Amino acid sequence: DIMEANQYAWHSTLHSAHDHNGQGKGYGGGSNFNGPRDWSGSQYGRGGSCIDTNKPFEVAVSFPTDAQGNMQAMEVTLTQNGKSCPLSVRIDGYPGMAQVSAALKEGMTPVMSYWSSDDMLWMDGKGSDGQGPCAQDDAAACSDSVSFSDFSVTEIGSETGQQQPQQPQTTTALAAPVLPQGKGGAARCPGDISVLGFGDASIIPTGWPRDNLPIDVLQSSQLVTHMGARGYFASTCTAGTYSNEQYLALNLLGKTLRFTTDVSGAGCGCNAAFYLASMRQNNEPSTCYDYYCDAN
Repeated sequence: DIMEANQYAWHSTLHSAHDHNGQGKGYGGGSNFNGPRDWSGSQYGRGGSCIDTNKPFEVAVSFPTDAQGNMQAMEVTLTQNGKSCPLSVRIDGYPGMAQVSAALKEGMTPVMSYWSSDDMLWMDGKGSDGQGPCAQDDAAACSDSVSFSDFSVTEIGSETGQQQPQQPQTTTALAAPVLPQGKGGAARCPGDISVLGFGDASIIPTGWPRDNLPIDVLQSSQLVTHMGARGYFASTCTAGTYSNEQYLALNLLGKTLRFTTDVSGAGCGCNAAFYLASMRQNNEPSTCYDYYCDAN
């Protein structure tokens, strides 16, 4: 997980395929335990001194490697225009690092989602030390949407994307599930998003709504993710059809992925997430027919 976040809490977590808890850093969370306390509520939050979550801010995640090309860590830095104190975490020493490194080398699919629950204190609760942000979650108060925009992929240490588009891995797919058409007309794809240093990526949603799309693509640069939505980066989108061969398989070892996020309105009990999953390699359609896989 690059981010699981709202206006009050931020978690970045490394998970191998079957490790639900993983190893994470950031700020917030806990009911009878303490979540990460790498930052404070005065630094990250509404009106925060370093990241004011009432406004958009930039996320940069890097995957540095050793001389053999194996992943050493996940480094996450949050910055914001007008602020001079970036917030950073480095997650290293994770027992499942070799598995995560192998998955990244094979290529992983960027995934974004937005959901809510009245039981989100594991992410944003006060914890046993009382230093976390939220005493109670209120899913009903979550905003309708969050956004992710201005994506880029660069070599670590580079500020602008110049490398050529990566070629997806070749895998063997099962027959693509074709979902039935419903009322309101034919299924639709949200559109393509531009990723500087990579090229264009299609967005595939979970579910094929006939009216309002769960994810809007605005001017090829911004993804507006509505409540309850989940979407995936892909090489192409065929409306009404899922195939694991369509999903992007990005190798981000030695690279930095950057994007801007806006979580204003996502309060206690809301979860705006952006993460990587091995979807192209997954031959199991899953209960949603979309080949989604996650740490569990």
